[in-house]
Amino acid sequence: MSMNEILPPAQVWPCLRARDARGLIRFLVEAFGFEEVVVYGEGDRVDHAQLSWPFGGGVMMGSARSGRR
Repeated sequence: MSMNEILPPAQVWPCLRARDARGLIRFLVEAFGFEEVVVYGEGDRVDHAQLSWPFGGGVMMGSARSGRR
């Protein structure tokens, strides 16, 4: 057996906050081929978004709130 038959593919799920989360979502989808799984929030605000990477893993993100780090 090879290592690829034993181990599942590696996956990374970074969590991000962005001032323009909807713009970042568009960029990641158009430039790199991420796929929107869910996007919750109203207007420009994103409370939670999950983007999947076709080869495994993905990104979770939300809007950065002003005055918070």
